[in-house]
Amino acid sequence: MCTRLFIKSGTIALLLFIATCFGCSSDNKNTVDNSSPPVQSSTQSAASTSPASSSKVGEMANDVTNGVGAVQKTAETEGKGPVFVFEEVHTSRVGQLEIAVMLLRLHEKYGLKKIGLEGSIYSGKALDASWFHNMGGASAKSDRENLGVRLLAEGEISSPEFMTLLFPEVQVYGIESAQEYETNLDAKSSPEAEYLLAIAEKSLTDDDKVKVMAMIQQGKKKEAFEHILNADPWVKDQYENLKKHDITSSEAEIARARELQNKASQVGAQVSPQASADLEKEIKFYETASKRSNTMVDHLLELPGMDAGTPSAMIIGAAHTEKVANLLAQKNVAFAIIRPADLNTEKGSLTGEQFDRKSHGMWAHNSPGTLGQVLNGSRKPSPVIERATGHAYASMNMAAIWFGRYARAAGGGSGGGGGGGTKTTTAVPGGFPPDDLWAKLSALPDIRFDRRSIFIDGYDVTYKAWLKQDNGMEKEVWGHVGTVTPQAAEKSLTVEQQLLQRAAELKGESGTLATDNLPSGVQAADEEGPRDRKSKGIIISRTSMDTLAVFGSTQASVQSVGRISD
Repeated sequence: MCTRLFIKSGTIALLLFIATCFGCSSDNKNTVDNSSPPVQSSTQSAASTSPASSSKVGEMANDVTNGVGAVQKTAETEGKGPVFVFEEVHTSRVGQLEIAVMLLRLHEKYGLKKIGLEGSIYSGKALDASWFHNMGGASAKSDRENLGVRLLAEGEISSPEFMTLLFPEVQVYGIESAQEYETNLDAKSSPEAEYLLAIAEKSLTDDDKVKVMAMIQQGKKKEAFEHILNADPWVKDQYENLKKHDITSSEAEIARARELQNKASQVGAQVSPQASADLEKEIKFYETASKRSNTMVDHLLELPGMDAGTPSAMIIGAAHTEKVANLLAQKNVAFAIIRPADLNTEKGSLTGEQFDRKSHGMWAHNSPGTLGQVLNGSRKPSPVIERATGHAYASMNMAAIWFGRYARAAGGGSGGGGGGGTKTTTAVPGGFPPDDLWAKLSALPDIRFDRRSIFIDGYDVTYKAWLKQDNGMEKEVWGHVGTVTPQAAEKSLTVEQQLLQRAAELKGESGTLATDNLPSGVQAADEEGPRDRKSKGIIISRTSMDTLAVFGSTQASVQSVGRISD
């Protein structure tokens, strides 16, 4: 929310509507709890105790970060650990994919099996992902991998959730305190702007005041704002630092806010009661965020098996990094601080609106044709993998993969249940879906299908399902599925290669596989998900390497795009 400021100096009243000040843009990347200052690299030597011991932490960190991350700091001890601390910006989908690659390497090469997750409340029990492991049985392993990569690339799950979905032996634990985590910042404005203007006004000369008034009369409000803030060297420096949106820690934010308060008091600057109250709220919020760092470290080290000498990981918003590193050092824990290569890039990140939806318990993707838009009437606390709506979301997408593949294998058809049973289920010879597919569909968690609704048009399949929500109610959802032929190079990709491929596609890098020949009237929609499409304003999701899907509340809405199979 932008701030309206009245700055009085004698008989001069400066009315400024600041449309470009701090906090006024949804694209502001300096969001709460998302970043930290760079941590300088340093290593303390210690004797080796085992192949995966703390003395190997630097070597291991360099190995797993190759091409996708950077080691910020390592500490070698003979105590607990090693703990690999991955700092993230919560909106960065590319960063999440890169963290997943590094976690995967730690798992495959060094036996990583335990991950502490910010944003999940501590219970002493690992998140339950068994429902996903059982989807389709052993024969559906590659489908589960494809779907896991897709959910991560969409930004709907985190890298630790991805790991425990794909690997039953990987245990992910919440490490937050509910009371601390649920503390929100409810400031009504961005008080920094008013503080800086009030401080700067004290140093304005009479000539400055005349110039500012002239700018305002000419409608040059932004120029007037800039002139005021540039008049005082200290204010100018503070303003430039804020504009940079530099990565900073919770502790640095507290110090910055206290410095503003002290400076205003020293020069006798007057700010509104609202700005004073809001800045104090920011300080209290960051103080709680700082306490959360202590809580997360304590909970991580309390987990079973932390003394075993095998590596563990910790995924935190980068605002916690500096303090977490200090705490681990104080507790004689070997650690490495690791940053993904694309920590906070604009390309391939969730938008402000998408992240806000996730923060308020909804699905990030909300465009017409996406499953999130149909389901966003119900809340889903994070992490999603233990919630009924998360199970149903994954089940609906898995069903899309299976429907499309079976339809193409059967040679397509015309007809089916359609329209609530007004037609027969004879889309392809022998009926559709066949009994083996129906058995798999019926076993999916927190979803049930209307067999009479299934309709096939060529290689496209339309179907109706009821998805269970967290409140116990069901939501009716229609799916329209099509298939594409994957490029030959895509069919044999490993999980790591899939993660790297999706990251490259989100970044829009040339030479990726995201070069599909799109039909007439169909556009690329990579801002939604890698290799997504758009037709008639409706998103066609690339649910897997060979599956396209449209979701909606009615049969007509999902069929309005026409056939979507290549």
